[in-house]
Amino acid sequence: MAAVAVFALLDANYLKQERSFRALYDRVASGGAIPPFAMNPTVAGPDDRTEVNYWPDAQDWKSWAIAPFYLPFLFVGGTLVTYILSIC
Repeated sequence: MAAVAVFALLDANYLKQERSFRALYDRVASGGAIPPFAMNPTVAGPDDRTEVNYWPDAQDWKSWAIAPFYLPFLFVGGTLVTYILSIC
């Protein structure tokens, strides 16, 4: 179960990074005030803050690629652990 949780965290973090770079691309494509060749997605954030949040947000965890995929694995794993501990 720990491996499933770690891979869910990695996957959610990847979605967060992908969303950040997509926002950067959208700002550059719309002619926003972005420095040339900028690869820092924080400059395209919603409030132009410069601090970086490395943890996935709630929208990343609720994404169709995270919650419906990893929650059944965690549920089945938790059920199996509970069953195995109850028969010991």
